Amino acid sequence: GELITPTVSASNLGLMSETGQWTLLVPAPKVCDEACEELFYLAKQVNTALGKGSDRVHRVLVDLGAAGDMVANLTAEYPSLETVQVDAAVFANVLPRKDVIYLMDPLGNIFMFYEIEKAGKPMLKDIKHLLKISKMG
Repeated sequence: GELITPTVSASNLGLMSETGQWTLLVPAPKVCDEACEELFYLAKQVNTALGKGSDRVHRVLVDLGAAGDMVANLTAEYPSLETVQVDAAVFANVLPRKDVIYLMDPLGNIFMFYEIEKAGKPMLKDIKHLLKISKMG
């Protein structure tokens, strides 16, 4: 993944800053195309592939004004996906990319993102390493 420097506090987006878990934040813009849907799929696959560590990571759909039926469809397809609404303008000021998966630590620091090409095995490898060296989450 790509490091975000300086890190961004989740409270800057109006999100709960301390979740107690590692979090994959997947933005859902107004229109979620195939690439956008692929990010949700990859987040789920990585979470499942963590095995016994999967309970230390949760996934969040960041609703940036997506069409209501799209959010309903995604939450139906991925039942453990939490949904939070964030103002699209605020999101764009804090985290300008909507086509990536963001990684947030248990203290609420958004510190890394993954483009679709690295959202599979490379992201899994990074998260496994983080879970191994960290007692948080």
